[in-house]
Amino acid sequence: MDTDHASAMLRFYDGFNRHDLDAISACLSEGFVSHFAGTESRAAFLGFMQGFFEAFPDLHVEVLDVVGESERVAARILATGTHQGEFNGIPATGRSLELEGSDFWRVDADGNLCEHWGHADNLSMMQQLGVIPA
Repeated sequence: MDTDHASAMLRFYDGFNRHDLDAISACLSEGFVSHFAGTESRAAFLGFMQGFFEAFPDLHVEVLDVVGESERVAARILATGTHQGEFNGIPATGRSLELEGSDFWRVDADGNLCEHWGHADNLSMMQQLGVIPA
């Protein structure tokens, strides 16, 4: 695994855990593309992050595993937080969330994250928030 690529991804999670959009933005290439629905552009991705932080002000991600090869690096993550603000049209519930997911990244030659694929158990998230029955 290319440790520079892994460190680019870990810098992203460090900024994420500090809810620091400037630090997150600094990790992304200008032409960044996300394949996570509704966050395709760099601006949309950063906007989603801002909304996520507002809805879950104590949001934290633990990186459980890191793997990588060539220009690609991936992480299995565990996100925890408390739903204290509106999220995707869902009013605050005050409920705790524990959500496992995975992120796959492509890192460019300059060490910036240039492409992202994110996967999470959205059914579990909606059940934990009480939006749908368990």
